[in-house]
Amino acid sequence: MAAQRDDYLLRLLAQLRELLARLVRLRLAGGYDEALQLLMEAQERLFGRPVAEVAARPLEDQIAVLAKDVPAAVAAEKCALYADLLREASAIFRARGAVDLAPAALTLAAQVVLTAVGRREGATPAPLAAAARELLQAGEVTPLPDGVSEGLRRLVAGAAPGAAGAGVTAP
Repeated sequence: MAAQRDDYLLRLLAQLRELLARLVRLRLAGGYDEALQLLMEAQERLFGRPVAEVAARPLEDQIAVLAKDVPAAVAAEKCALYADLLREASAIFRARGAVDLAPAALTLAAQVVLTAVGRREGATPAPLAAAARELLQAGEVTPLPDGVSEGLRRLVAGAAPGAAGAGVTAP
């Protein structure tokens, strides 16, 4: 049973990474409407429930849904994928000219990473550290609030947002 569940989780993560890659290709080709539709599909696959249900929940609850009944490494990967999807949503909004939506999506992506790291003890998993680096780069185009940027910088530098000295390691 555990092996089947692990196989399922690995396949799901691989499929979600492929959906993310397709999103980027669609955005770069100007297929914004298709990309947004695929974004919704990817979020529903990630959470296992409709986007409207997830979006109505507080961020802590969203992270809890992603982490429920999965190993810590998978939870970290799911949270990083969620942040990546939100970062891509920001890029799509920016490309479409929806400049008011782009910063909100990027800030939410950063808050996902910081919240996921804050729920953990010890070192930051590699997927969350990588997501933080990507968000800092995206923040050069779509600015993040100062406190959020600082938290990401500390995380990337090797310190958990709320704890000094926690290093970044692979899960």
